[in-house]
Amino acid sequence: PSSHVARHASPRRLRSRRQLRRFAAAATDGGGTEDDPWNKGPIDLDARLYGYLLRHTREPDVLRELRVETAQLRGSQMQVPPEQGAFMRLLVELTGAKRVVEVGTYTGSSSVAMALALPSAADGGKLVACDSSEPSFEVARRYWEKAGVADVVEERLGDGKATLAALVREQ
Repeated sequence: PSSHVARHASPRRLRSRRQLRRFAAAATDGGGTEDDPWNKGPIDLDARLYGYLLRHTREPDVLRELRVETAQLRGSQMQVPPEQGAFMRLLVELTGAKRVVEVGTYTGSSSVAMALALPSAADGGKLVACDSSEPSFEVARRYWEKAGVADVVEERLGDGKATLAALVREQ
């Protein structure tokens, strides 16, 4: 087990053998199960706090327009909400990322949000957008253009696993 596991899950701190087995599995396989001791689930925001978050989330006009269009499409539940897009953009800004890989572009909301935070293509900014749906890319392309980030985005149409393997080989 990792040092984190050893520090926080010594056998003395665990209540049962079952809990120890479950913890050991989570340490080796990354967890992700409902009974994983590290899986805390989503943060539950009450209506007042969530309202505050939404009132203070700055959504660029191009992303608002894309959100409205996407809401009319089949599969619109895949679209990230404005506050998640803003968070992804913030992460790109804070980390100073120059390259981003997006697996599952759908209509491009996340890719637009993140690409807006990347440096220009001339300064090394690049977002590789991977999706298996040409119709999704058709919508995304329009919004990459509207947002002024099309030069930063590289499309990869096809199976995500194969695309990621190809990206690794290209490095």
